[in-house]
Amino acid sequence: MEQRLVVICTAIFCFLMPIYTKLGNVAIGLLVVSLLFYIVKQRPKLNLTQKNVVRILFATTASMIILLTVGLFFTDNLKSAMHYYENYSSYLLLPLLFSFVSKDLLDRMFKQAMRFFVYGSVLCSLILMSYNFIRYFKSKGGFVVESDLFSYDYTYHVFTELLRFHPTLLGIYILFSILIIRELPKFFNKYFRYTAIVVLVACLLFLNSRSALFCFFIYFVISYILKFREVALAKGSFKKLITATLFGGILLSALLYSLNNTYMEERFTNQLKWELTENAGTSYEGDMNNDSRFTRWKAIVDVAMEKPFFGYGSGSEDRISLIAYEKHELHYARKLEYGPHNQYLSIFVEYGLFGLVLFLYFLYSQFKFAWQSRNRVYFFLVLFIVIGCLFDSILYLNTLIIFVAFFFNLFTYMAWRKEVV
Repeated sequence: MEQRLVVICTAIFCFLMPIYTKLGNVAIGLLVVSLLFYIVKQRPKLNLTQKNVVRILFATTASMIILLTVGLFFTDNLKSAMHYYENYSSYLLLPLLFSFVSKDLLDRMFKQAMRFFVYGSVLCSLILMSYNFIRYFKSKGGFVVESDLFSYDYTYHVFTELLRFHPTLLGIYILFSILIIRELPKFFNKYFRYTAIVVLVACLLFLNSRSALFCFFIYFVISYILKFREVALAKGSFKKLITATLFGGILLSALLYSLNNTYMEERFTNQLKWELTENAGTSYEGDMNNDSRFTRWKAIVDVAMEKPFFGYGSGSEDRISLIAYEKHELHYARKLEYGPHNQYLSIFVEYGLFGLVLFLYFLYSQFKFAWQSRNRVYFFLVLFIVIGCLFDSILYLNTLIIFVAFFFNLFTYMAWRKEVV
């Protein structure tokens, strides 16, 4: 009964998480309660060797709590920094609770988590796209589709505002769902797989998130190379692979042509070039002046280097960013109160080189566990997060906190349980 309750709560959490973050917060609370109930009833033995304790503290998401705690000794606002423990609680609770969970229960949780996360992501995509098309057709006065369907008014932040998701964060959810369907096809009906892929890819396009689409491109390039290698080693026929390549090339060409002169193309050309070069008080399109991301990063690094070893302490990233903008006269960034928009830079500002090294060790450990367990879903998930961290401080945002805390630790403990077996 206890195990079944945990599995049911896992399914509920994974289904609700990609639909609405607040529902996901409630559901993860239910999951924690069910795990506590399981532990109290089953009383599983815990193997607390020195090696296991060190791994739990530094190779799981618990390392984020270690950083937060160390940062308390260097922060100027201790009271404000203490509030982050509530926000980051999942980073500590889940690795601790999972340490009591048996291999059999982890496997059952994994199967339901994969299925129901995809179901939730597909439903989320259908809700957003349905609402988007209703607005579009209403503005057109009929069932007409033109290139302005991919304008700002129907993509990016406007597309996701109904369910209050950030496009980059929802993009990671959608990417992960595509990854699950592609890598675990036996978990789903054939017709559902094809339909879901179409829905999810369409949603990914409307999200118009550069990091998500970049990850999508990388995943398929790597998958293609691995497939080519597999066929070559098996000395099989390349006929199907060549046919699929030609068909994919035609689809991609048609898609790129249809996106010509749209907001999506603009985000990947002029806007991206402007963001990644030094521009202060200018605009990539001639109006709405701003300060580019590269310029903001440069200013923040300059101020962060004043305390390079242990940083400015927990919860200081926004305050230090504003100080950096003032110092370098980035008036637009100061007025809009931009944060670092880079997880690695946020870690460096708050915890210095000490924190950055610890954070990179955590990511390295995740890659190592994924590689050792030969789990492609796990490996690509870590890769997506590593890339996503370049574009925003995603691990400080609740939408990704509950996602990473659950899936990273689930995969980590599955890999560790294999070592025991």
